[in-house]
Amino acid sequence: MSIDVEVNLAIPRIKNPVLGENGYPIDNGSVRFMKLIQVAAIPQPGALLPLTTNVGHEFTATVTRSDWNE
Repeated sequence: MSIDVEVNLAIPRIKNPVLGENGYPIDNGSVRFMKLIQVAAIPQPGALLPLTTNVGHEFTATVTRSDWNE
């Protein structure tokens, strides 16, 4: 039996960020992507999730937190 899980993806901050047109670093820390997936069980922190983009590119995400809410 599978369950639907909403994944909230965050882009990790980089050590040497690109500078914007005004000379300030571009902060990607507030960028989030959300995706609904089906899994067999709630993934625990540290687990790896295989995910895909809308155009089919595959990547792996590391679970940092799991919240359960009915």
